[in-house]
Amino acid sequence: MLDDISHSRHLIEAMKKEIHTFMHKKEKDEEIRRRLRQCGIRQLQELTNNGNQRNPFFSLMEDAFNMLKCVCIRLERILASLEQEDLTDEEDDAIPPENVPRAHYGELLTLMHQRWCRLRDSFYNAETRTYDTTKVRASQTEQARVRF
Repeated sequence: MLDDISHSRHLIEAMKKEIHTFMHKKEKDEEIRRRLRQCGIRQLQELTNNGNQRNPFFSLMEDAFNMLKCVCIRLERILASLEQEDLTDEEDDAIPPENVPRAHYGELLTLMHQRWCRLRDSFYNAETRTYDTTKVRASQTEQARVRF
């Protein structure tokens, strides 16, 4: 019974719509100021009356998207340089599995690149010029502290 959320689906959808609306406001209005004051995170609370009229939630979404683009570009450059090294290698043998480029935790760089680019592509819709706020998650510690 705990997994049955059908009776509250309309509340969940209404909350998602409300979050989407205030996250995409470009200017800091009274609703944004109220949410900043009540959020429980000191760094965001300090943005309530900092003199900047931009909505900090929107700015954070823009910053996150720009960082995603940078991660993808950096990985593309790393993979391109590795491919270039492979092309200049005199040996035609396949790369041994232990020499395949991986992240520090063992993920293949090609898979990491695909994963980050998929997130980048699904995070921002250029046609509607909106961000998908469902892609943004706080750590469990932050989730426990944030009050909206």
